Amino acid sequence: MFKENVRLNKALGYHIKELEDLRNRNVALAEENNILSLHKERSQDTSIDTISKLAAQRTTGSELRAKVFTLEQALASMVAEFALEKADIKQRAVVRSQASGVELDKLQKLLSVRNRELMEKLSRKAYIFK
Repeated sequence: MFKENVRLNKALGYHIKELEDLRNRNVALAEENNILSLHKERSQDTSIDTISKLAAQRTTGSELRAKVFTLEQALASMVAEFALEKADIKQRAVVRSQASGVELDKLQKLLSVRNRELMEKLSRKAYIFK
């Protein structure tokens, strides 16, 4: 009976030690579980933030592409308008140049006629004074 008692005491000691080890392991696993839960929450928050930022960037990118397209169309329109205005200005310059040439010819003819008239008047006066 004594031997049995000693064996049971050893077995009880072994089971008590194993129980303590299991309790310590349970506490450590509970702490690790809490840490992993916090890590999971942070990861989810980070994922949600990243997804929302990515969506905002996509929206901004789409808006900027639309704005670039609108500005390119406006620029193309302005270039075409400028080309038309440039052609119109060139045409008006040609017309003015031609009109000025005609006016110059008329004035040169008029000057020539007046010059002849003056020369005739001068030659008459010179003839009278002789």
